[in-house]
Amino acid sequence: MERRFEKMEMEVCGSLLVVFLMGWYPPRSELSVFDWKRGQNIARLPDTDIISSFRFLSDKVIVVATKGSLDLFTLPEPQDNTGEMLITKVATLRLPFNGHSVEHISFCNPPAKNGNPRSKRQAGDTAVPTKPFANSPDNIIYCYVLVIDGEQFSSCSLVVHSSALLRYATPPAFNYIPWKEWSMITRCVGERVNYNYTNFSGQRWLLPRDNEVWDFNQYRVKRLGRDFEAETETAHISVVTEQSCTASIYLDVYSSLPYVRIKSKREGLLCIDDDRIFAATPDGKIEYLYFG
Repeated sequence: MERRFEKMEMEVCGSLLVVFLMGWYPPRSELSVFDWKRGQNIARLPDTDIISSFRFLSDKVIVVATKGSLDLFTLPEPQDNTGEMLITKVATLRLPFNGHSVEHISFCNPPAKNGNPRSKRQAGDTAVPTKPFANSPDNIIYCYVLVIDGEQFSSCSLVVHSSALLRYATPPAFNYIPWKEWSMITRCVGERVNYNYTNFSGQRWLLPRDNEVWDFNQYRVKRLGRDFEAETETAHISVVTEQSCTASIYLDVYSSLPYVRIKSKREGLLCIDDDRIFAATPDGKIEYLYFG
């Protein structure tokens, strides 16, 4: 049968270009790494039917979404006289859907800006960075997971920092991480359908359906403090630290990554940039709501 690819994703990080091709009929995928400055295809993942998306975590590590887990792979160093090499898997982080069919996983956050890596830490570097969020404003990974069982569908959204995932990339040892061991560094919510790139800016996630912005910058969380709440003319602001339970059609999913919740009091369309939140009011005005 002739192979047809229905989806292509690309991301640049320094001199590396990763190209992901996904085919539906038959369901096969290809992921290749190029040194675009030298015009070399330096690495690849073998053909597989389970990959659905990828993102760079650093200039040495990528995260790959499979059916049931997030897998971390290290990339080889470009060489002058070498051919194509295989990418090395260094960790598997299980998702909380064992025994159920994960139909599809998408990384819906934008790729790293201007080809810059989300983190300058390398594989095996487990030290806690001094300012991981200030230095990496786009250091966020957002997964949209679609689960299917017969005719029933359920979805779950998962947020985690790429710097947190990098702590599990410690070659040469292979790390297998059950969901319970890494759920505390994530925040899961159910049935979120608004996951366009424009809903993310820096550490912030805009939830248009709820008229809210969730800010995952941990410096801001720490600065405001646990149980912080404040009312302004335009918004209610609070820090959420307690564990949450996301109910699906299969099981309850627990997670506890802290965040700042900004609930707008204004009606109308919200939009965000790296520093501000705006609201387009029904009478056509643009209001500036929050600066953090």
